[in-house]
Amino acid sequence: MHLTLGKVFFLFIYYYYYSNLQGKRDVLEDHSKTAVHTHLSLALLKIRENESRSTCTNGMFIWKITNYKQQFEQAVASPEDLAIFSPPFYTSQYGYKMRLKAYLQGRDRGKSTHLSLYIIIMKGDYDALLDWPFKQKITFFLIDQGEQKAHRTHQLSPNRSLPNIKVVFNRPTMKENLGIGNPCFVPHEVLESGEFIKDDALFIKAVVEPSKATS
Repeated sequence: MHLTLGKVFFLFIYYYYYSNLQGKRDVLEDHSKTAVHTHLSLALLKIRENESRSTCTNGMFIWKITNYKQQFEQAVASPEDLAIFSPPFYTSQYGYKMRLKAYLQGRDRGKSTHLSLYIIIMKGDYDALLDWPFKQKITFFLIDQGEQKAHRTHQLSPNRSLPNIKVVFNRPTMKENLGIGNPCFVPHEVLESGEFIKDDALFIKAVVEPSKATS
């Protein structure tokens, strides 16, 4: 059952009037009151879960980073590498669960010079149905919001020879795996000189290659 705020409101009104009607005849039993509150709490929890569950469209996820200037200044002022995260998303309706991780001030080789970008495979609802280790290519885009559409891109191909490969692409055993990406995704001078930032916001797109699995 797909629950919306409207349906929850209807349930609330229904139980409210039902309780009042019963109250005119006798006192509503305590366990009935508890059941009403429990049902509504579970319904609201389900709504929050659905709202936080983003799904790719044709393998594409777009992350809008707002308040860029403030977040960049916070990253510069931080004594440690400061990361920001996208909302979790699924690569398809029953696909892999992931999220993006960005260091606006950069990290490792990109520290103080580049926007660093990574992707993280998370423990998802449908992991038991998926092929492991993860094998699909992922392409990052920094979207040019101007007319030129000179997007900056970087492609990740799962490489079985990489160190720590098991904790990057294998099925997660904890909340999430280690991330993988490009510490030198886009130089700061390129990011700030073009039309990548408009209205204090930038857009990052991740495109996940379709699975070759047939079953």
